[in-house]
Amino acid sequence: MSAALGTRAWRHAYPAIHRELAKDGQARDWLEVLYWNKAPAKSDARALQSGHSLQTEEGHYGRSVMESPFQTMAEREEFRRVSIDWHRVLEFASAWEDGRMHPGVRAEMVAQQEKQALQRWSSLAMVDLKAEFKRLAGRPDAEYRGKQEESLKAVMQRRLRVLVVMATGAGKSMLFMLPASVSPDGVTVVVAPLNALRDDLQDRCDQLGIPCAKWDGRRPPYWARIVLVTPESAVTKAFGRFIDEKRMLHQLDRIVIDECHVLLESTQDWRPDLLKMAEMTEKGTQVVYLTATLPPTLQPAFLQTAGLDAQTVTICRDESTTRTNIAYQVLEYTRGTLEKVLVELVAAKRRKYGPGAQIIVYCPTVDETKRLARLLQCSAYYREMGSDEEKARMVRSFTLGIEKLCTATNMLGLGLDAAGVRVVIHVAMCPLLLQYVQESGRAGRTGLDSDSIVLRACYATKGGRVEKALGYKLERPAKEFLTGESCRRIAIDKHMDGRQNRQQCELGESKCDICEQHSSGTKRQAVEEEQEEPEPETQADTAAMAAEEQRKDLERAMVVEERRVEIQQRRRTEQAVYELERLEQHLQRWSNACAICMAIQANPARHHWKECPKATKVQIKLMQAKVTSMHHVKWEKYARCYYCWAPQAICDKWEETSIQGAFKTRGMHVLCQYNGVLQQAVAALLAFQQPTCTPWLEQQMQDAAIVHGSNEVRLYKWLGLKIKIGQRDASQMCRLLYAWEEGHVHSHIAD
Repeated sequence: MSAALGTRAWRHAYPAIHRELAKDGQARDWLEVLYWNKAPAKSDARALQSGHSLQTEEGHYGRSVMESPFQTMAEREEFRRVSIDWHRVLEFASAWEDGRMHPGVRAEMVAQQEKQALQRWSSLAMVDLKAEFKRLAGRPDAEYRGKQEESLKAVMQRRLRVLVVMATGAGKSMLFMLPASVSPDGVTVVVAPLNALRDDLQDRCDQLGIPCAKWDGRRPPYWARIVLVTPESAVTKAFGRFIDEKRMLHQLDRIVIDECHVLLESTQDWRPDLLKMAEMTEKGTQVVYLTATLPPTLQPAFLQTAGLDAQTVTICRDESTTRTNIAYQVLEYTRGTLEKVLVELVAAKRRKYGPGAQIIVYCPTVDETKRLARLLQCSAYYREMGSDEEKARMVRSFTLGIEKLCTATNMLGLGLDAAGVRVVIHVAMCPLLLQYVQESGRAGRTGLDSDSIVLRACYATKGGRVEKALGYKLERPAKEFLTGESCRRIAIDKHMDGRQNRQQCELGESKCDICEQHSSGTKRQAVEEEQEEPEPETQADTAAMAAEEQRKDLERAMVVEERRVEIQQRRRTEQAVYELERLEQHLQRWSNACAICMAIQANPARHHWKECPKATKVQIKLMQAKVTSMHHVKWEKYARCYYCWAPQAICDKWEETSIQGAFKTRGMHVLCQYNGVLQQAVAALLAFQQPTCTPWLEQQMQDAAIVHGSNEVRLYKWLGLKIKIGQRDASQMCRLLYAWEEGHVHSHIAD
């Protein structure tokens, strides 16, 4: 039974209802100030120095001409916060959307919010980074490692695009935790690919006293300084609204994509939402990319996948991402004795490191993971093991050191930061060396000596020779690591860091099994110049002047950086539109001429290529074979029109939906204007310009990390990859035609 509420009754009921349902903690606090006479949460220090409160200052002294004489600016901001939160509770559409707000009101709000954001960033310039770093590290003697200081400064200076490649366990998380800890009004969004990683980050933030929350679309954490979100949730409408609100309030400090190398591993079938992470560069805020495993050879492919321009990205890469405290070893065993060898190895390592040491055994399949877990009487971690909550409980148990031993698939290769792990055992070598480096890096994260061991089966042939198992589909770097007769670190450094001059394990590094057998590590040259300690400033006014100058420098740098990126983004947009128009022009030109004539660069005519008078019967037969072979292309979703293979954004058969970037067919009655054109054009180039195209294509396939299989298989896979041309979905097949027509293929040969 219910009763109608009048205005007077509602005025009394509303505050209690809103306080109970409030999504924004600060809005809840202000409700208590307004309706329950609670004291404001904070006062302005400047006003207190003058002997009165902030409310007194704003109520009786000079104020902006835009302010009402009956409200202070601070009160107006809090009233707005309460109003916005009430709209969220009722799930009303935002009145801030374009076209729903008076331009003058919007301009005033934007100016005020920009001023607050600038003040916040200016105050960050005054922070003693080293002192805050030591506080968060929990050690007064804590020192920066590798590129940590350089990366931290790039983040704090608000470089809009930052890529950080640092060794596993080198403190990448500090690059967003420290800025968040000193920015109480800002928000840092961290996109983490695994639940285990998000749970671990939340635990660490809780220990450091940094307000942190995992994203919950039903109750957005407006109060948190760090919001942890999955790639799948990051591209939802609910999270998009959250981001847009924080951005409009100028509270969105940065977006961090942790373990960003997984963008290269995603496909249309496996975690396709990872591919949408490129949209994060369009959110108008700083984006920081963190990883420990991005070889220099894959960096161009990553930048392309992430939608980044190499000229606008600040790249902080450790000279060496190798883990000096891990001893790498390949242990050979007789086939059929794996179980016995594994049990003895685990027992030996427990004796070496003590009963408190943790051990991870990585297995190539789920079945072997479960089988060896039963053998070792420990937990097994794999994708299908249970719900997300069950996985989180198991990982948390291992992270806290409750469990000392587990078997796992590569699902546990990311996101596990257990301080007690001293030994990582691989039952078989990983197909990719970067995967092995990531998984072996779970050991020794506190800097203690640790072991990474790969088991390799041996067997005797009928002729009496001993053969060693090579592994299943190993890439070349992984094969070099497994079979090399020189230092194990050579293969790791060469592939992961591009280092070519390593000869053996060096002084200060745990020796691999080969170096342990042959010789001691050599001492690295280290020349340190003595520097005089600068005399501390003795004049307070000098320090104040320096701080003020630093603040002004930061403001100027921020403005210049934002304008520079804005100009570059505008140029990229203009270039993108140009590229799409040029591609359509090229398709139009090829549609009006014989494909063979176009490919051999003869005077093009409108006859069909099957009737080309400039081609011999053998050449026409070759052309027919190439056209037919185009049907072997492995297409990624949305890379083409399904009928003519041109981009959907160009083809007349498709129209754009209300969802940006999504298309739908107009119906079977509408025909493609370029039916067969792209297929015939690329077939002709491959048939008659192969010597010119092959070097360019080989470089493109290497940049896309397509290195396995025959040349034909690799080509068909590359041609079907989805890319962006003019900020629209297209295929590499389109890119080949575009590059040929623009002269890029020829210039590659000239270079």
